[in-house]
Amino acid sequence: ATNDEVTRAQEKLKEMDGIVSKSIIRRTQALLSKYLPVKYEQVLCIKMTSIQQNIYQSFCNSDSVRRALKAECNGEKPKMTSSSLAAITSLKKLVNHPDQIYAACKEGKEGFEEAGDHFPAGHDPDRGRLKPEMSGKLTVLDCLLAVVKSTSSDKVVLVSNYTQTLDMFEKLCQLRHYGYVRLDGSMTIKKRAKVVDEFNDPGSSQFIFMLSSKAGGCGLNLIGANR
Repeated sequence: ATNDEVTRAQEKLKEMDGIVSKSIIRRTQALLSKYLPVKYEQVLCIKMTSIQQNIYQSFCNSDSVRRALKAECNGEKPKMTSSSLAAITSLKKLVNHPDQIYAACKEGKEGFEEAGDHFPAGHDPDRGRLKPEMSGKLTVLDCLLAVVKSTSSDKVVLVSNYTQTLDMFEKLCQLRHYGYVRLDGSMTIKKRAKVVDEFNDPGSSQFIFMLSSKAGGCGLNLIGANR
């Protein structure tokens, strides 16, 4: 291409950029700060319950984990079949609630060979009701939701990386008779818009919006919630 053709192409692109920019709505932080109330963020560091601590220690002190760590220190290939990332994921689920790793404990999977002994006799999360008191995190969440529900008309958004945790949130809502909606990766774009509109409706009885952080697609405008 000649210099004149390049120049004309650049001018055309600049003209198109100007047209497109007029059609894009950008809600920058500087703009939003003029209209939205101040945002308060609180980070709570919560202790594990005794059953969570016992299972956690049981995993870390298990023979399979000890052998893997020893092999790694000696420059050998660890003999654990599961990856370190999988182990970390299991521990992350444990500190959410022991029920999330109940199956692994009962099956005696690597690291959890002795962990099943720490559950109460006859405990079965698939049949019995959810027990928030078994988890430090869920106990605090349960109390927070109760206070918000009883002292205000505010609505809440609960976000998690794991759909298994959303399942737990659902059980908690059913236990406390809270109205809720749930959005995860299995929901279609069309259904999402309907669910969001339902939740944002001031007359709606939905108290909690459960959201999977891995649910891609269009952004959500959850103006109905402020917590």
